[in-house]
Amino acid sequence: LIYTEAPWDDFEFQVEVKIDWPFDSGIFLRMTPDAKGMQVTIDHREGGECGGLYADGWVLHNPEGWTHFRKGEWNQFVVVCEGQPMRVQAWLNGESLVDHQLDSAEGYARTGLIGLQVHGGEDVPLETKVQFRGMRVRALDAN
Repeated sequence: LIYTEAPWDDFEFQVEVKIDWPFDSGIFLRMTPDAKGMQVTIDHREGGECGGLYADGWVLHNPEGWTHFRKGEWNQFVVVCEGQPMRVQAWLNGESLVDHQLDSAEGYARTGLIGLQVHGGEDVPLETKVQFRGMRVRALDAN
């Protein structure tokens, strides 16, 4: 994982992603060692999901998430993380990918690091990779 230096609470994060087949990656939100964060999945392997939400187990599956993904090209992800309980909204290439608010804040961090996963996965050829560019983050005004 590659993390931001500073923690964030309510934010919008933008990144362009180019990912080989097969490769497992994701965007991590509010990561901290003593509470749960959230992952927006970019699991480009057999059975993998794009835009599923994962936090020590599945929070929300998104089997249709690959609909607006462009294989072999750069794909723009925009992720908004706000509130407590956490609400996660994400867009892929300008199209809605996921919009989900947790029922409870219990066990989840209010603030934490943003991370990018470079995981690959089991039995993934060493030459496969994920690339990131154009990363931008901005704080959202507290309501």
